[in-house]
Amino acid sequence: MGETVAINALTFASGYVFEKWRMINSIGEIMDLPGDSFEMPDADVVLTPFFEYEPVLYSVNVNYVEGQSGYWGTVSVAGTGYEEEGTTVEIKAVPAEGYEFVKWIVKSGNVTLGSATAATTTFVMPAGDVSIEGEFRQKTYTVSVVWTAEGEGYLGAEVASIEGNASDPRIKQNLPVRL
Repeated sequence: MGETVAINALTFASGYVFEKWRMINSIGEIMDLPGDSFEMPDADVVLTPFFEYEPVLYSVNVNYVEGQSGYWGTVSVAGTGYEEEGTTVEIKAVPAEGYEFVKWIVKSGNVTLGSATAATTTFVMPAGDVSIEGEFRQKTYTVSVVWTAEGEGYLGAEVASIEGNASDPRIKQNLPVRL
């Protein structure tokens, strides 16, 4: 009785941290113990550890393919960018005007994407950090010109193609072409 008893916090499962000890003596009195020792009463006691869940969070880094920038479009992750293992994570790519989304590339982390070619997709967060890149490309348009030697109809026509991309000032979308 009256002797100081040292107690050590236990290690529990991953994601849990020790919160406190609760002591119940032989006459049913309950006392929470904030520290790592207590004064032994003149009776038997039962100590119960309490743990608080603190999730282990892993980072989700979503970026552009090397050499591309926000000029090509935007990439984002829903939420904070830090997730627990087993959480479904959504990533999204929005191409800028004149560009289109191509695919997602997993750079690190053991994930399987719902669809590597969909602009919005999901994956299940693994027990580790994840890094994913979004790839864009400029849209290209083809203008086909059809003509005949007689200047009429399509019989015996030859086809010529002109290719360009949306950033080419000579190519304008939805405008008539005069030859």
